[in-house]
Amino acid sequence: MADLRPTFDEASRDHPRPRDGNSAQQEVPPQQIRDDAFSYGLGRVLDGLAAWLDA
Repeated sequence: MADLRPTFDEASRDHPRPRDGNSAQQEVPPQQIRDDAFSYGLGRVLDGLAAWLDA
């Protein structure tokens, strides 16, 4: 991941939102980022399913 940092910085130079979000997670292990993203997405799907079932 560290080897990709210069390429990411160059590619995101004109896009501050992804750049800032990625910079905030530089110290977080990639597996933790994936697990957190999965948990967040699963929670949204389940929330939507619960809302649909309650309707």
